[in-house]
Amino acid sequence: MTKSFILFTLLITLSFNLSAQKVLVDKTVAGQRTVACSLEKASDFKDSNTISFGLSSTQELDNTNYYLNLKITSASPLSISNNSKLLLKCNDGSTIELSAIDNAICSSRNTNVIGKGMKKQHTIFATYKISQQQVAEISNGVAKVRIETKDSTIDKSFKKDKIGNIVSSEFALINNALSAQRLFTEGF
Repeated sequence: MTKSFILFTLLITLSFNLSAQKVLVDKTVAGQRTVACSLEKASDFKDSNTISFGLSSTQELDNTNYYLNLKITSASPLSISNNSKLLLKCNDGSTIELSAIDNAICSSRNTNVIGKGMKKQHTIFATYKISQQQVAEISNGVAKVRIETKDSTIDKSFKKDKIGNIVSSEFALINNALSAQRLFTEGF
């Protein structure tokens, strides 16, 4: 329950960030430290689905877990099931398969006024557990992603790597944050 709440809070917090890559969350709750970076767009403005990626981690004692966070914004409603798959085809030809974490999926709907018209946007967030080895593989570049949704699949190819750059930068940011000891009085 605590992990689900932390991941849900993390996703909502990450969705409001519009700035460059940085650590947005670094807090400890019930002995579990959570560090999360911003979600960065990996798709082009002309794509029908806007796809953003970010990295986060949880640390409890000597155990550190990493998570790949995904945000998709679309004109039509989307839904991702628990254990839905995310495929990443790396630049070296290898494929990484990740599964969405149970209870770490949420969605929202917004209506934005653009000019004289209204545009409905549906946003979905999902979190996928990822190993350090998979982070290293992704850091070398991603050529294509396939996202499994309840109704269809979303495929996106990249001429220039974006996801690898996002993941490698945020992995370094997270590890720098985790290496720094936090004091109880910090920020008081």
